[in-house]
Amino acid sequence: NVTGSGAVLRDFEITTAGSMPWGYGSLFGISGGVVRKMNGIRVGWPAVGAKIIGCRVHMRAMGHAIFVQGASDTLIKDCHVDGLLRPTDEILAETSGLAFDRGFKTSGRDYVEGVRVGPDGTILPGEMVSLSEDGIRLYDKYNGVPTGPTTIRHCTIVRMRRGICTGIGPAADTVSDCEVRDCVAAGFNIGTGDTLVNCRADAKYSEALSCPYSTSKNARVELTILDSRGGLANDLLAVINGSGHQVRLGALNKAHVPASLEIATGSRRGYAFYQKTMEPARDLKIENKTPARIVPGP
Repeated sequence: NVTGSGAVLRDFEITTAGSMPWGYGSLFGISGGVVRKMNGIRVGWPAVGAKIIGCRVHMRAMGHAIFVQGASDTLIKDCHVDGLLRPTDEILAETSGLAFDRGFKTSGRDYVEGVRVGPDGTILPGEMVSLSEDGIRLYDKYNGVPTGPTTIRHCTIVRMRRGICTGIGPAADTVSDCEVRDCVAAGFNIGTGDTLVNCRADAKYSEALSCPYSTSKNARVELTILDSRGGLANDLLAVINGSGHQVRLGALNKAHVPASLEIATGSRRGYAFYQKTMEPARDLKIENKTPARIVPGP
């Protein structure tokens, strides 16, 4: 827990463990009830100018790897996060445990943090679950103190729920030279004023880019799509809502990006499922150099 002014956490290696229940990700809730989380590194108010450098977080518990709450001017650099994934087919084959005891019904309906479920909450086959939460996650505030600008550089996130999530933070955040792979809800989740520069993500299990908020404005994105073949339960390359965004999407190898993937605008598809209202997307500038096609909303 990093709260000091100018504090530096450097070259730590952390393996989390001890969350309950383990093995179901967010299917049975985020926290409270039967769910006890175990996070990795927190940067929180009254931290100003904190630096997380060269740290490695191996998530073997339900929770976030690195998260920021109410801190300002945070730098997260040269960090690595890895988690574990589990197919729902494996969960449905259980003959004991929490899912079995609950008749394989979750706490949600239709969609639970990147995983489609039935309208009655039934766990469906053919889906992929992240056993942890987000790799790097910004919260909007802590005890009424808004989270300030955050800079994320040269980080790698693999097998998490969302890779890097700056979209909830109210400030304009900068992410550069980062790579996200095999995440089940979104690769990069961005919001108003956020900037992605020279970043990379795949779209095997979720959209590589998610800007789900229809009130978001003026994000700038340079994103290269990595090998997205052999995916599961995903038909999206990106979801772009809001206005005034400038988005450039390229491909490391066009043959490795399925043409069946779509770039949805003004849409509640994917992680935008949670948006209660949806305004039309406006004044978007999308440079699409991938085989995916753009599907405009209303």
